[in-house]
Parts: sequence; structure tokens; C-alpha cells
Amino acid sequence: MPTAGTLLLGCVQAAFMYHLNWRPIFQNFDLLWQGLLMGLVLALLSLAIGCVIGILAAFARVYGGRPIKALATAYTEFVRNIPLLHHCIQSYYNYQK
Repeated sequence: MPTAGTLLLGCVQAAFMYHLNWRPIFQNFDLLWQGLLMGLVLALLSLAIGCVIGILAAFARVYGGRPIKALATAYTEFVRNIPLLHHCIQSYYNYQK
């Protein structure tokens, strides 16, 4: 009957005997870089647009007249009360090529 130590040793040896095939990753490295750069550009663009909208809404709520304050408050509460997953799914299906 094998002991726990020999079973563990066998599992560790089996894990190190596995050979990873890195060739597809290195062959498509340019596509991986393009995807990374696209993700970073989209993140920075989203951050910039979000900051502009947030600053405009904040100024509207602080310095705007009564109707503008109401619109800014309604927009803020509407966006804050919709789950993030819904925004992600909506964006995915709205902006497909």
C-alpha cells in the first residue's frame, strides 16, 4: 500500500514531466501585443471619457439651474443603479462590427 508521501512525490514528478507547447504563443506574439495595446488604449479612452462626463455632471449639479441639476442627478442615479454587467453586455452587443 503506497503511503501519502509516495503518492505526493508521484504527483509532483508527473506535474514536472508535462511539456508545455509554447510555439503557438511565440508564433502569434504580434497578435498578443496588438491585443494588449488595444486593451490599454480602450481603457485609457474609457477613463478619459468617464472623467469628462463625471466632471460635467458634477459642475451641472453644483452650478446649474434647477432643471439642469435635476437632469444631472437623474443621469447620475440612473447610471449608478444599473449593474456593471448590464453595461458590459450592452456595450458588447451595441458596438460589434
